[in-house]
Amino acid sequence: MRKDHNQQTEFGNVPIASIEVDKKSRDDIPKTLIGLQLLYRDDEKRAKMFALLVDGIPPEGGQDTGRSGMELWQILVMGLMNQALDRDRYMLHSLVNHYDTIRAFLGHGVWGDETFYEYETVEENLSLLTPELIAEACTMILQCGHRLPRTLSKLAKKS
Repeated sequence: MRKDHNQQTEFGNVPIASIEVDKKSRDDIPKTLIGLQLLYRDDEKRAKMFALLVDGIPPEGGQDTGRSGMELWQILVMGLMNQALDRDRYMLHSLVNHYDTIRAFLGHGVWGDETFYEYETVEENLSLLTPELIAEACTMILQCGHRLPRTLSKLAKKS
């Protein structure tokens, strides 16, 4: 069985709810990450999303593979980034290996974490997400986003 997400952060990792995202950027990457962060912070929607992913994504291959599969959260992050950017998977492969903020959302720290995703790993895991799962995730993020102006104004006041 795949894990949904390891909420126990390791040394050097930032909890997803605390990752700093450029809220003034007009690029699609920060916008998508903010949406993911809103979904992650909403306990009810996050639990519902993980339940949908558990039902919709088959468990890992045989138990004799000797390695665990990618976490559901990582698959979701990659799938939504792929959808939002509308670029080829080679670009996504590069981003998940070299864009620090995306890597933080995948659960990797900036120092000491040398996790590298092979292209085939990205491709195989993204193929597990059906269009229906992506559409449901996008809907949930939009529902969370209805609170976004209030959330951003509160964050701006703290700065």
